[in-house]
Amino acid sequence: MSRIVLYCRLAPVVLCAMLLSPRFWFCRVAAAIHWDFRSRDAQTVSPAQLEALSGEYTDTADPDTPLSFYVRNGKLVGESERDVPEELRTLSALEFGFPHSGMTFRFTLEASGHGESMIRSTGTSDVYRRTGRPFIMSSTITSGQKR
Repeated sequence: MSRIVLYCRLAPVVLCAMLLSPRFWFCRVAAAIHWDFRSRDAQTVSPAQLEALSGEYTDTADPDTPLSFYVRNGKLVGESERDVPEELRTLSALEFGFPHSGMTFRFTLEASGHGESMIRSTGTSDVYRRTGRPFIMSSTITSGQKR
């Protein structure tokens, strides 16, 4: 009986100590702040900013496999002749990534505010230069033609 009484008296003390602990509240506040910053970044990229990044980007080391970025439903979409179109998640105004992958794309702008180059986070230092308007592959085109 004495152990049960001891546990009943000790439980509220432990709970209060945990709730009053600075570490407990610091972790909760830090998580809340991190969430707010990420959601704010995603909301600050306007359709005009996304449109300025759209285009065909080509690596000079592999000019036969350009990447295309364009705006669809208010999101930046990336695709190539080898990869199906996929919406990118916004990490910042100039950095985007695939939702289910760690790969990111970091864009740079020219003086006029349009996309100039892009670097992938694949570990290589290859710079993709903007070489033209974006291409959109159709799922019904099987010969690899651009529309």
